Amino acid sequence: MKTVKSDKIFETSAVAQAPSKDFFSLTVTRESVIWRTWRITLRSNRSLPSETIQSWHDFVDTSSGTRLQNEIRRVFGAETLNYVLSLVTQAWFPYLKSDILVEILVRLDLPDIARLAQVCRAMYNVCSSDTLWARLYTKHFVRVIPPEIHSVAAEVGWKRAFLVNRLKLEAIKTSRIVHIKQQGEDSNKTAEEERQKMTLVM
Repeated sequence: MKTVKSDKIFETSAVAQAPSKDFFSLTVTRESVIWRTWRITLRSNRSLPSETIQSWHDFVDTSSGTRLQNEIRRVFGAETLNYVLSLVTQAWFPYLKSDILVEILVRLDLPDIARLAQVCRAMYNVCSSDTLWARLYTKHFVRVIPPEIHSVAAEVGWKRAFLVNRLKLEAIKTSRIVHIKQQGEDSNKTAEEERQKMTLVM
């Protein structure tokens, strides 16, 4: 295996769940991300450990880096991947724990959430999450969500359920404005007719 002299800033390892005994190791240094695997199979004891070393840039901005990110997520989970991404990008906000991000985002205006969703994939994921949009639904519409809304959200997702409800409210609001405007026009028309009648009488 290759050796890397840079200082380690993060390291973790894991053994796959039984019956597999595969070994995984993840190390982040000040220059690279190192991924080591050792496939343990009952068919053969000749399998050798493998090692992948990627620079921080390659890990973030290349297709091979994306594949490695997916492997880290599969083995260690999304929280570990987000922590590694925060280390190598030096951008902590997008990679905070999802529950913390939701607590921040739920306090923002909807246009700001839409803008944050365009920052990076991590922000897009949390800005599109059911957890966030369920919270936004209770914030903007009702504190206690009826069971029928829960069933709809389970089918189409909370974001779509939120947007559909918002569109319905906008349509109702528009309809009311048109109705009030029509009433005003009718009232003006009636007043004008009365004035004309008075003019004819005089």
